[in-house]
Amino acid sequence: MKAIILAAGEGLRCRPLTLTRSKVMLPVANKPLLEHIINALAENGIKEVILVVGYQKERIMDYFGNGFEFGVKIDYIFQEAQLGTAHAVKLAMEYVDGDFLVLNGDNLVDRNTIADLLAGKKGSVTLLAVEREQTIGYGVVISEVGRVTKILEKPKEVVSHFVNAGIYIFTMEIFEEIERTPLSTAGEYAITDTIQQMIVKGKMVSMVESKSLWMDAVHSWDFLKANAVFLENCKNKISGTVEKGATIKGDVSMGENSIIRGGCYIVGPVVIGKNCDIGPNTVILPS
Repeated sequence: MKAIILAAGEGLRCRPLTLTRSKVMLPVANKPLLEHIINALAENGIKEVILVVGYQKERIMDYFGNGFEFGVKIDYIFQEAQLGTAHAVKLAMEYVDGDFLVLNGDNLVDRNTIADLLAGKKGSVTLLAVEREQTIGYGVVISEVGRVTKILEKPKEVVSHFVNAGIYIFTMEIFEEIERTPLSTAGEYAITDTIQQMIVKGKMVSMVESKSLWMDAVHSWDFLKANAVFLENCKNKISGTVEKGATIKGDVSMGENSIIRGGCYIVGPVVIGKNCDIGPNTVILPS
């Protein structure tokens, strides 16, 4: 199975962080957000990825290249005009020939999240949902015994506690419905409108609830929370050099060609990237 990742937007609500890079390239535990998504796909055996890029596309393409370093093969599609999620999926039509995944590039997930969706695949559309107490500001899903009866984009009152996670499995028939999808009042072709059309026609749209990692990175402060989540799961991995006299406590991950010099005192969880030179006599503590 192939995966399409929608990564063309800038992330206006994350400015000024996105003035020089797109939101999907903002770091979470020293890796771009997008890299975590690609890793989750690769760990589930999904080795062919189509990236729909736009804003600051060169930075994405330079980092990921052909994808081989990350265990996948990557093709790139340029979405010049930002005409919505359905339009982005349509651009990738010639790259898929069977059932495929679609993911928003600004959602933080792990291997278990993707595995949950794959295990529950059923019908013309399978979408992932997560339960939240507060759903105002999110797209939500209404379902009966796992079958979606309505999908709503950011209702003004609570009508469901299941948030649409923006992760789907589609069959090829989605492309026929995209052709019939009207322009929304926001001036975009939304994939949620396409899915709602299919529901009205009686197509099987199923919902899979996941309790695994899912975070929607909308604002700059969401990245602080995302980093905190990953640091909680940080594991000891020292790939660089630790000089005599340095003290390391707790879970510390350290990238290649980095050095922690004598007299440093570091308490995890801490993630140190590649090619870093720390110290001497530097203190790093968790917040």
